[in-house]
Amino acid sequence: MSIVKTPQEKKRLSLKRDHPLLAEYPHGFRKSWPRKRRRAQQTFRHKVKQDLNPAKGTMDSAIVERLDPERNRRKKIPKWSSRPLGQVIKEKKERRIFSYRRKKNARLELGDT
Repeated sequence: MSIVKTPQEKKRLSLKRDHPLLAEYPHGFRKSWPRKRRRAQQTFRHKVKQDLNPAKGTMDSAIVERLDPERNRRKKIPKWSSRPLGQVIKEKKERRIFSYRRKKNARLELGDT
């Protein structure tokens, strides 16, 4: 049996612990994330290869000096975490308050009726 007894306590914990899923295809991340990582790595290897091609087979000091390993960096792939249900509801309320009658108020400010 649960330690939480009152409905108010259950609601508070639900808003704190639950995370709504905002994906159209929730299991797509399993395939798309490795694909994104592979694509970033492939782009990085391509850039490095393009930089190294002019120096291929030569020991020209001018070409070697132009090669800067810091110039090509692998692209950072952002990952974002889910937000608690309470925070999502709060943001929706704020957005609703902000956008309430926005179109009508804009027309009134411009003088159009």
